Amino acid sequence: MRARVFLALATLGLCAAARAGELTGTVRSVEDGRPLWGAQVSLLPGGRTAVTDENGAFFFTSVPAGPLRLRVEMSGFEPLEQAARANQPLELWLVSSERDVEQEEIVVRSRREERQATGRAEVSTVLVSREDILQSAGTLQDPVRVVASLPGVVGLSEITPLFFVRGGAAHESFFYLDDAIIYNPFQLGGGATIFNPALIEDVKFYAGGHGVEYPGSLSGVLDIRYRDPRADALHGDAELSLISTNLTLEGPTFQKGPSFLASFRRSNFEIPLLVAQALDLVSDRFAAPAFWDLYARLRQDLGRGHTLRLSALYVRDGLDLIEFTPEDVEGMGAGSFFYRNETLALIANYRGEMRRDVLHTAVFSMVNNQLEAAATGLNPLAVNSRIESFTLRSDWLVRLRGDDALMFGAFANRTRATLLADGPDIRRFIAGVRFGGYRNIPNLEFDLSFPFFMTGVYFKHSASFFSERLVLEPGLRLSFEEPAQEFLVEPRANLRLRLLPNLQARLAIGLFLQPVLNPVMADPDLGNPRLASERALHFIGGLEWTFGRGWLLRVEGFAKRYFHMPANTDDVTGFLSGWVEPYTSEGSGFAWGGELFLEKRGSVLSGWLSLGYLTVTRHNPRLTGEFAAAANLDPGQDIPLSAALVVFYRPHPRLELSLRLLAHSGNPYTPLDPEQPFRLELDANTRQPVWEVNPDMARLNGLRAPFYFKTDLRAAWTFAWSRFRLQLYLELMNAQYRRNVVVYSATRGRPPEQEPRFGPIFELPIIPFIGARAWF
Repeated sequence: MRARVFLALATLGLCAAARAGELTGTVRSVEDGRPLWGAQVSLLPGGRTAVTDENGAFFFTSVPAGPLRLRVEMSGFEPLEQAARANQPLELWLVSSERDVEQEEIVVRSRREERQATGRAEVSTVLVSREDILQSAGTLQDPVRVVASLPGVVGLSEITPLFFVRGGAAHESFFYLDDAIIYNPFQLGGGATIFNPALIEDVKFYAGGHGVEYPGSLSGVLDIRYRDPRADALHGDAELSLISTNLTLEGPTFQKGPSFLASFRRSNFEIPLLVAQALDLVSDRFAAPAFWDLYARLRQDLGRGHTLRLSALYVRDGLDLIEFTPEDVEGMGAGSFFYRNETLALIANYRGEMRRDVLHTAVFSMVNNQLEAAATGLNPLAVNSRIESFTLRSDWLVRLRGDDALMFGAFANRTRATLLADGPDIRRFIAGVRFGGYRNIPNLEFDLSFPFFMTGVYFKHSASFFSERLVLEPGLRLSFEEPAQEFLVEPRANLRLRLLPNLQARLAIGLFLQPVLNPVMADPDLGNPRLASERALHFIGGLEWTFGRGWLLRVEGFAKRYFHMPANTDDVTGFLSGWVEPYTSEGSGFAWGGELFLEKRGSVLSGWLSLGYLTVTRHNPRLTGEFAAAANLDPGQDIPLSAALVVFYRPHPRLELSLRLLAHSGNPYTPLDPEQPFRLELDANTRQPVWEVNPDMARLNGLRAPFYFKTDLRAAWTFAWSRFRLQLYLELMNAQYRRNVVVYSATRGRPPEQEPRFGPIFELPIIPFIGARAWF
């Protein structure tokens, strides 16, 4: 009898175990769809708990069959209870809680409201999460490369992550890191930027119509926020791949002391270079580009909702001295090259609630960038440039009735740019004569120092009417800048009209003024210090429709009117003799187009589709002749059609798949006469006869970009043991073959007895990356 009872109990136990399963899900914010890191998920009955990871995901094993309930709690959000069953993935959405007087909620709210409270009527804005950056295929986990797949943005090359926004030049977009402006965030070595993906909280991108709290960049703004350290326990994150090694450690220091976050990252490009050299794909004379960076942050709660953050960043990237021949690098002849770039940023950030509805932020930042480069060969040069920038700003956010708010602030910036150089006279790089087609120009010594100072104030009011069906956000930015001794007045206004509960119309108009910071263009001897600020007037309108679970559809049209743009002349003899001004503010332009953006946020399927159309013209009345019209645009500015598809698919809680498709139209290259692409000239420095590209023929194609198409794939599998996670991933850049021709160039500089060659360069084949990431 006892044996039968034991056997029956064992059978029931085995059946129950067989019915037990897994329970997985994702916790997200209803406000912006971002995954919530650190939410506590409780399984009822039983009281088992789990904490969501940086992707907002949680995981329970050995879950019994039958009806269950989950309770989700997180500071700053309303608690949520929801029915659940084993083996049925869940998507849980938390609503932000009402304001209360608890200190922790005040701190969380101040961070969130800075991002959202005065942006209820924003246009042309996309918030990119850390999850998007880490999972996006073909981007080297770089936020700037991820942004290149958003509407209105075109990126031309994997060599550098430069991008162009709505027909604007690359220098017309600004980069911010925790409210500090970064003038040169690019790494020549590795094709990425200085921003560490493991540290990013989110990235807010504006393709136009941004508020008065941002300076007047004519095109886009990339606002990057690094996350705060976690203070509950010690946490670590380590990643090793063919791209880089990335180590992060964070946690508390001592009781009531600051929490800390420290990170170290270095490149691993020497590994794939050795493989490429072993396969005879790359010359043995080449060295791998290298970068490494250090970052540290301390966060101290000062009590009653006041917080102090101290951050330091040091980045160094470069390329060791390499020697090359005409066979190694098309268009460069023979010579050597050396490059080093260093950035140091120190940021002090105070946030606090003066009163219940008054938030104050004060930021002091110091950012130094130094670049050194030297080359021999056809284009010998030696460059040492330095940018030193100090910024102090104070921002206030005052909550009014309901969600209405008033935002105002003051700022001051002191920047000095110095340039020591021995290289080609860059004033004679006439627009359109570049990319292997410029003339053999003798070297010129530069010793320039350009001080720049700007100070001002801004005001912005977010007001709602008719039960918040209508939201108006007018703003005004007033500033003064030297050395041009110019007063800048920038009025801007945004509008949001709720047509239906899930359908909104958005409009924006604004004036954006961008001072000239180029030390050559503003130098009294070489340029024109009286150059006025570049100016653009933005008109933007569109519809935004939210539907289903996490779906958003946005359609926008825009127009930009450029004026007071720097204009150079093709009268080289005139300005070298001193009777013609090398630069004036006579340039103008116009750009218009439309974009579609479809976004899905979910625990299983996420991603976006963007489509864009653009027409752009720039006019320089000082240029004449056959090439005047084509000479005013960089290749990335004149791209009529662009498209991007980014998909994140999670068929299993531990498996992540991602796909990225990029395509854009272009201006096809004009066929060149193969019989006469070159002519013999004397080298300006060696005085020896060499083959030189016919300048007029090169000007036809120097500012054009052909059709571009690429496909990137990524797959990752995550193992989980208690708090420990291990992820293995494989990434294929350029998985589908396409011609990524950056420009046509030539084997220039050869002596007369050697036959020159003419053809495309920078055709990158499929590039595989493998890596592992572990964290706890």
